[in-house]
Amino acid sequence: MAKTNLFGDMKKVGSSILDFAPQSFSASLLDYRDMLGKPLVPVGKYRLEKGSGTPRYEDTALLSHEAGEAFIKMNDAYKKDHEGRDIPIESAFRDPEHNKKVKGHRASKHMRGESVDISDPESLEWVKDNGEKFGWFFNPYKGDSTHFDYKK
Repeated sequence: MAKTNLFGDMKKVGSSILDFAPQSFSASLLDYRDMLGKPLVPVGKYRLEKGSGTPRYEDTALLSHEAGEAFIKMNDAYKKDHEGRDIPIESAFRDPEHNKKVKGHRASKHMRGESVDISDPESLEWVKDNGEKFGWFFNPYKGDSTHFDYKK
């Protein structure tokens, strides 16, 4: 079963149907786990994560398998409407140390790989209008108008 996402050709790296990783990434990315110990899947390259300097995780946005597959489907739809451009991601998975550094909530869904921040105005509006079709819901927190949570 061939899969594609933001990075093009993919290879199967595990036993789960959703357990895909781009061939061009180092194996160390596959070692990242969410708070429950489940592997994460790469879904895109970061823009610059606000307030954090250089993005972590080899500049790669990671999400849980289910949220990742939903994001990839959403991004494919976005690309059809935007001349092949990807949704620029500001923030996705954060380990607890990183979450604390950027002053994230102690129970942030970013630490489960089930949240993204998108601040590009055009992408932000498109995801607000279309994200729910893919399980991505706008969830503005106090002082943050860029946050989306994945809900099954």
